[in-house]
Amino acid sequence: MNSFKRNWILMLLIGLTSFVISCDEDDYNDDDDIYPEDYTVQLASTSEFGNILTDKEGNSLYFFGRDVEGISNCSGGCLNNWTVFFEEEIKVSEGLSKSDFGTITNEDGGKQTTYKGWPLYFFNNDEKPGDINGDKVLNLFYVAKPDYTLMIGGKEISEDINIYLVDQTGNTLYNSSNDEEDISNCSGGCLDVWPPFTEEIKYLPSILVASDFGKVEGSDQNTYKGKPMYFFVNDENRGDTNGHDVNGFLVFGNSDISEEL
Repeated sequence: MNSFKRNWILMLLIGLTSFVISCDEDDYNDDDDIYPEDYTVQLASTSEFGNILTDKEGNSLYFFGRDVEGISNCSGGCLNNWTVFFEEEIKVSEGLSKSDFGTITNEDGGKQTTYKGWPLYFFNNDEKPGDINGDKVLNLFYVAKPDYTLMIGGKEISEDINIYLVDQTGNTLYNSSNDEEDISNCSGGCLDVWPPFTEEIKYLPSILVASDFGKVEGSDQNTYKGKPMYFFVNDENRGDTNGHDVNGFLVFGNSDISEEL
């Protein structure tokens, strides 16, 4: 009987130990590589910008509009002000997913970490963790956020357009000269070529103003300054602007975004 009791107690202790170990393992999510202490990228909450991406020490990270195609276009003198961010192994804090991060190899052979296809940088004039001095520099650098609905792309499209609107993952947005204010005249087969942009607009880079966005009457299609917003079906890659000046469709360029550009 005593031997039976000892064996029963031993089995109970083994079961309790397994339960405790299991609970410890559940403290983080293996699927998203969320670690409570050992992360290399984290979210930081700010009063001005909301949640932003930082490194493990709290240094702010940034996107560059000219990297809209997913490759780094910051080289030479640009790197005097902006330092490439790279981590060999990405481990993220709660609120981020490792699957959103990637790695590219730049022209100089160096590696750089990307987030949702945007290469990441530090701003050299940020002197300490928590500084965000690089936002809106040249109207092309913006503090990295996990939840931008729109972003600013940068490349030469025409003589007067080198900045334009894209969605979070770099897909170009267009307007039509055939539309009226808050009214879309694109229907039927037109919509097969020019799908409407309907994503709920929540977070914007600091050059954009939330009150400039609305909806097409009776539709979920977004408008910007009264102009209905579209994608172009023949834009196959992020940053493509193949629909510019096609059948009256134009990118949302400099003058649309700001009279000062």
